[in-house]
Amino acid sequence: MSSPDRADPSTVLDKFLVGYQGWYSTPGDRVILREGTWNHWFDKEPGLGGGRPQFDIWPDTSEYAASDLHEVEGYNTPWGLAKLFSSFKSGVVDLHFQMMKDHGIDGSFLQRWVNQCNPSGDPWSELARLTLERDAVLKLVRAAAEKQGRVWAIMYDLTATPSDRLEAAILSDWDHLNRDEGVTSSGMYLRHGGKPVLALCGVGFARSQQSPSILKSIIESLRRRWHAQGGIWIILGVSTQWRNPGTGDQDASADWLEVYHLVDAISPWTVRRYGNEESADTYASNTVRDDMKFLEKRGIKYMPTVFPGFSMANATKLGRYNEVPRQGGRFLWRQLYNLQMEGARTIYAAMFDEFDSGTALMPAVSSPDQIPALDPMYLRRNRWRSKFITTDEGGDPGLPSDWFLRVCGTAAFALKGGPKLDKELPRKKLLIDYWHSRPRPAQSEASWSASPSGSGSQGPSGSSSNSQPVLHSVPAEEDPLDGLPPPPYTLEAGSGEKKADDSDLTRLAAATANVTLNSSEATSDPQSPLSPISVAGTPTPSATATSSVQTVSNIDTHLTQVVPSDPPRRFESLSRPDSSPTQFPPSQPLHPAPAPRPNLSTRPSSSRPSAPLASRPAVPGRSSGSSRPSSPAPVVASTLLYDAISVNHHTGPNYLRSPALRSNCEWGARQRNNFVPDAVFLHTKHPLLE
Repeated sequence: MSSPDRADPSTVLDKFLVGYQGWYSTPGDRVILREGTWNHWFDKEPGLGGGRPQFDIWPDTSEYAASDLHEVEGYNTPWGLAKLFSSFKSGVVDLHFQMMKDHGIDGSFLQRWVNQCNPSGDPWSELARLTLERDAVLKLVRAAAEKQGRVWAIMYDLTATPSDRLEAAILSDWDHLNRDEGVTSSGMYLRHGGKPVLALCGVGFARSQQSPSILKSIIESLRRRWHAQGGIWIILGVSTQWRNPGTGDQDASADWLEVYHLVDAISPWTVRRYGNEESADTYASNTVRDDMKFLEKRGIKYMPTVFPGFSMANATKLGRYNEVPRQGGRFLWRQLYNLQMEGARTIYAAMFDEFDSGTALMPAVSSPDQIPALDPMYLRRNRWRSKFITTDEGGDPGLPSDWFLRVCGTAAFALKGGPKLDKELPRKKLLIDYWHSRPRPAQSEASWSASPSGSGSQGPSGSSSNSQPVLHSVPAEEDPLDGLPPPPYTLEAGSGEKKADDSDLTRLAAATANVTLNSSEATSDPQSPLSPISVAGTPTPSATATSSVQTVSNIDTHLTQVVPSDPPRRFESLSRPDSSPTQFPPSQPLHPAPAPRPNLSTRPSSSRPSAPLASRPAVPGRSSGSSRPSSPAPVVASTLLYDAISVNHHTGPNYLRSPALRSNCEWGARQRNNFVPDAVFLHTKHPLLE
């Protein structure tokens, strides 16, 4: 059974699934074939190498660990060089699946390209190296899916593969994945009716030069080979006009209809087939409805595709910037609403991480002022002027970076019996009420209580094993702790230890008694974030004070879980489960700072990994608890000069003696609101600048 902590891998129904590419690399990755490259980020080395961006959306990397990011030469932000992630890092993939879990997305289809498979089995061929590269990502995806409780399955992309290579490549690679990698033995591999799910996409498109007879042979061979294991459940990714040969993007051969009758599910590809809310409505009423009726009569499932927008201007000169506008999520929301009205029970979203074509759903920079700027000193080598899509594209400022994941999470909740989607995007609800109005992954099994009815068998913590978790919410505008002073403390003479006043703790507990608490939310696990915070040297209170302290601890835990706050977590500065309690110097006041008002526009802090925040280096002008600096960090003039002087190694001294470069250095410093006096440049004693 599905729960916020673990998606149900036994069925494809009532699932919100996403496509996962996992194809980004950075220098230093142990990638078999493209070591040291910026695969799918840049066409060559950025900065001095003149690399052109291959993506139209700049990701928000504020949640990643520093070790999982790589600096991008030549692209500056107010707090340093821009950074990008690599899909070949376990921390990156795990964070991506953690995001899916936080937003209730059930799992992903891992993309695997048939033209990179190695049907010959030659271990020294280029295709063998490509296969090893994709296997490396597959291992990370499997580990992350099992850790985060997300389902996953393989999806073969047949695009750009010669028809005569399809059968040998698909059958040999699928055998390799099960024989050598054991993919279907994973506890979170997606199944339906006990059969493992396998998707083949890019089938039957016009100009694909595919043969219906070859696809028919592939499907029959897969079923024959898996008959002894109980069978295989096959999904075909087809064109939007798959029922009408020769129409739109569908191949003209009428034999494709016979192929479509052999599979278990059909998933039409809709990216760029419509471009606004009105055309999405037309597609739903004229095509989706008829598709579902056609398939229902034949016992075939339907998995429609949605996408947030499309833009592919940086990767190719033929692409158009913002070709299908995102409209602040309204375009995606209308597609999801239409599918709900038509009764779709499985939704496939393209894609989770494809920044190349501007279809990525994962967090991206929110506004244009957050897009890294190309340093002026590199303009001569980077004549291609790249533009990037931001979350607030469409004139809707103030949206968080995970806005499109919130849209998907709301639709995923509706598929599982949550509130139905309204026709119009509920902006305020997604901004303010999103996190405390829907189920979220629990910190432990004891974090969810039983159904009020009490029916069903009781779980380990007294909860019903077959009931839905009960949510406890506190209105955003009513905070029982708001306005109350911190509890007074006294210093014992010569001890420097803090001592709580029992009567004041009792008053504080009484003032917050109107909050409904679940006794199972408290835990004695020292590693759990819900454990009471201990302070070194605190004497054991009396019985009355103990009850008061426990009540206050439960209230604090409850409010932290229901009404999240911005990172760093409220308790992280006092004590961590993996460290000793903080010692308070006797000379400092021991009054704890009052808890800040929660910011409901951010994801729950309980689901955030603490390692990325802890591992980030301190940067001037940037507070430790914010993902964005409050003011730009000053640029040291000598650092800017050394960056400019380093160009000499590649371009020769004449380039640095150019007045234009020196002018660019000064202009770039002023543009970042960090004025560098002319004297710094005029009186610097360096032979290249004299």
